[in-house]
Amino acid sequence: ASLARLVGYKLHPDEAPDSYDISDALLGKSKKGRNVMLEEAFTLALRSGDWKYIDPQRIATPVWEKAKKIETGLKSYPQLYNLKNDIGEQVNIADSNQKQVKEMKQLLQNIEQNATRAGYKKLN
Repeated sequence: ASLARLVGYKLHPDEAPDSYDISDALLGKSKKGRNVMLEEAFTLALRSGDWKYIDPQRIATPVWEKAKKIETGLKSYPQLYNLKNDIGEQVNIADSNQKQVKEMKQLLQNIEQNATRAGYKKLN
């Protein structure tokens, strides 16, 4: 929604359901942005404060991705990182921080289930 507004593109009512317009913050007109950052790449990840939660991979890794022979970081289990202490996301602390995993997974599910963009309408 932010980039659409910045370039003057009018989003169709069923586009960008999880998008949130923070263009005023990007332009320095407001100090208020979004409290979390959502990432999608074969699964969903959520950044909130120092925490990054990566949901288990939802689809099989495509052949072309496997052919790169590069570690994707996508796993079949939840991942949780404290980026203040582990900016490189090397140590998965999900097992020892189940409360944080549960909270972030719930927040991610809420974002998925409830559109956040003003004016969004799911079309059937």
